[in-house]
Amino acid sequence: MKVGFCVLALSPEEISSCYQVTDVRNFSDEIREAMVPMAVGKSRGFGIQRYSWPRVSQGGSLIVVGHEASGKTWCYLPRLCDLVLWHLPNRGKDDFGPTSIILCEETSQMNMISGWVNDIFRDFMPPHTTLVVIKEKKGLAKAVEAMASPVGILLTTTELFLKLIELNLHNEPFLNPQSIKSLAIDNYGEMLRLEPLNIRTMLMWARSFFTFGIAKTEIYVATRLWDEQILRYVPSPMILFEDAMEATIYYGMQYEIYLVDKNDNTPAKAVLHRVLQVNLMSNRVVVACRSHIDVICVRYELQSFGISVLAHYKEDPASLEDWEPNSVLVITDEMMPNCRLGPVDLLIHYYCATTWFRFKSRYNILYDNCVAGQTSQTSFHIIRNDDYNYAWLMADFLLKHNMDYPDSLMSVVFQQRLLSDLNDAAQQTRFELCRQVLQYGDCTRRTCRYRHFMWDNEPVPFIGDRPNEGDTIYFRILQYNNPSSIGIRIEDLEHKKASLCDELQAAFAIDKPKIKHEDPENGDIVVIYHNQLYKRALVSLNSSWNKWVHVRVLDAGVDELVLKRHQLLLCPPQFKTKPYEAMDLRITGLAPATMERIWWEDMREDILKNYFDDGMDKIFLARVDFVLGNAVFVKDLLDCRGRSLWQYITPRYVIKQNIDVKTALRKLIHQRVPFPTVTKD
Repeated sequence: MKVGFCVLALSPEEISSCYQVTDVRNFSDEIREAMVPMAVGKSRGFGIQRYSWPRVSQGGSLIVVGHEASGKTWCYLPRLCDLVLWHLPNRGKDDFGPTSIILCEETSQMNMISGWVNDIFRDFMPPHTTLVVIKEKKGLAKAVEAMASPVGILLTTTELFLKLIELNLHNEPFLNPQSIKSLAIDNYGEMLRLEPLNIRTMLMWARSFFTFGIAKTEIYVATRLWDEQILRYVPSPMILFEDAMEATIYYGMQYEIYLVDKNDNTPAKAVLHRVLQVNLMSNRVVVACRSHIDVICVRYELQSFGISVLAHYKEDPASLEDWEPNSVLVITDEMMPNCRLGPVDLLIHYYCATTWFRFKSRYNILYDNCVAGQTSQTSFHIIRNDDYNYAWLMADFLLKHNMDYPDSLMSVVFQQRLLSDLNDAAQQTRFELCRQVLQYGDCTRRTCRYRHFMWDNEPVPFIGDRPNEGDTIYFRILQYNNPSSIGIRIEDLEHKKASLCDELQAAFAIDKPKIKHEDPENGDIVVIYHNQLYKRALVSLNSSWNKWVHVRVLDAGVDELVLKRHQLLLCPPQFKTKPYEAMDLRITGLAPATMERIWWEDMREDILKNYFDDGMDKIFLARVDFVLGNAVFVKDLLDCRGRSLWQYITPRYVIKQNIDVKTALRKLIHQRVPFPTVTKD
């Protein structure tokens, strides 16, 4: 274990470093010479590269964790290209498939890596044998044909690679485990976040297909997020942390959040309160501040209570050797780089740093904790209730590492967003109501272009027999959006569906005139032509100065559509009072553990196939939690075999449950805002 170049390096083997790529004698002369004209080879390597190049050049496994654009890909790329250079020319005519594989998360990353590979091999290997790139499904057949003979590098996404695995299993094989010398997984953290099922499936396949190790198949992982589960698949790796905050997850940091009011003039009292909870004789405490003014405020508060303080800032630097037991070190961000303080038990953040990157760099001082084998340390965060960015970034960090955040933290984010919308209410008339707000009572996106309050003329009607809280409902599925939002038809209404549909089609037969619905208003029931059927719809957002109108389908599903005014037809009176046949069924507070609350495609498809059995004609049942407008909220649902949807999802995926959804949604209805009056010139 070593700390150097602002990097924490851990390895079961002896750790060595280099200055630049030309120092690594285990790399071939061709690779080193090809890299010299490139930016990465002209000067010294980044810190993670200076540790990784000696390791991978000897065939060792690698996991590198760092910020975006920190040089993670170049930690393994020279070695991967070297393996191609050594082995590809010597592969026999009967051999087939790639010599190395690189899996990426997105096309832009593939373009960048393919450009680098072509630059490296430009002078001594033909491009058609060096690189096979698959960016979309239609490229699979051509790639399989190319891999019938030996090729250099296969570059593709995890999703497309899984399709290649299927083709390799059921057709003439084109992946030869004995000939594949390396596997690189680039941007693993984003894969885990956006397609968790795909990446886990791929890793389990790789573990059974390859034999990883020196002189076998080498494996490299580059990621922005630390995930302990990756150690199941990567044998005896060197682990490099360029991101010090991610390293805290590795060695078990405890995170505490303390919110203070923006008008609180004595936030330093929060520091004092936390310091008084520890024994300073046996615990070393550091307070990180943005400026020397903050240092002076904290020092005054602590000293006024008789606590010894060592203040270290540019205007009055102190000797860190003078930091003694029973005292607190208070230090500014600009003085923290390259500080080696030894183990620290409590790191207090007196507000966020000026940038998130600088804030994360504060954790560099804790590298010595890992070196010393210390397993108990705490990070204490003081957050003002108007510091939107700090609150959101902390919540996002905790959620990405399967740690829950206090609800009060997201309240900071949502209240600031709501206040911003209300201060500019007149401009919000053009925006649709945020769907996160309708489902959870708040919005946790980093940025959101939707509205976060309701207008007083916004429709929340329910036509028909309204289910009551506690009722058991039996229903069929009309439309599956995601596991927590499903379009249903209550079984008691089943016999009415065919009659209503047939009557509506007859009323709008081709030979009958169709009357346009003029001057639509929010809450109007209209008829639209959608998917070759006439359907009833509810106008949910309409502005007199905008030609577009938002409508919600009422009977055949719960689609939200944006149409032009001339596409709205007048609904005959006999259809206006008929019960809505479609309802939106929502699992109260169920959301994937991401701030975007998006159910990614592989998750949706897995649940549709393995829980709902791809069947929309089966009967399901649920107990009503509460009803809002045309949405029925339930805590769980059961299929005809008694299987719980909640119990299917929670063991397989990381879930964030929002508890107080009912109160938040009722508050949304209660605090509706008057729709602004527009005067035409």
